[in-house]
Amino acid sequence: MRLAPRGGEVHRHLVAYKAAPSQFVRAAASERLGGLLAEFLVELLATELDEMHCSGPSVTVLATVPSSGTGRASWHGVHPLTSVVRDACSSAGRSGSPARPTLHVDPALLHRGPGYLGHLLASPDGFLATPQSPCVQGRARILVVDDLYTSGARAQSAARACASAGLTVAAIVPLGRLVDARDLGLVAQARAPRGAPRCATHPSTAEMPEARRATSLAVKAC
Repeated sequence: MRLAPRGGEVHRHLVAYKAAPSQFVRAAASERLGGLLAEFLVELLATELDEMHCSGPSVTVLATVPSSGTGRASWHGVHPLTSVVRDACSSAGRSGSPARPTLHVDPALLHRGPGYLGHLLASPDGFLATPQSPCVQGRARILVVDDLYTSGARAQSAARACASAGLTVAAIVPLGRLVDARDLGLVAQARAPRGAPRCATHPSTAEMPEARRATSLAVKAC
């Protein structure tokens, strides 16, 4: 969704919302990130509404990528990304036409699996997907939401878990894609006024290292 130069505003929010010592700072960062996600979802709903006359009502399920560790005491057992996604869905759901497609949040859909989660390659069983809600079945499409997309390994592992469970993964939606502040081209894109929606995960095939192109799963990024 957003390019996040290391040390820039978006990157600071993505660190602060779950790690800042101050609850006030965490809440402010969460609100900012929720606003960015809500903006994206409103655009998504508008696009889906234009297409619904051909295919009928649809349900979009948002599943958050779980933490690969035990989390922090300040989380009280719930990853802060869950709250960000819920607030964004609530805000986006109040916008637009009453005939808009349905958004459903399922924070428990994805959970840690037995496999090893590395930093560079997707894992076939690092995460598992367990559909429990009827909304997840049928024609539902899954948006795999992650906070900070660095190599993409965790998000791709989560998407693979959904696909292995027979679910339709429509997109991986990172709140921010971490970029090197020395990459002046990408930093310029991050600072430019936002125009038409673009993919912050894979802006162009040429930007992806050969190894990542070879191991990337067949899921469409935003």
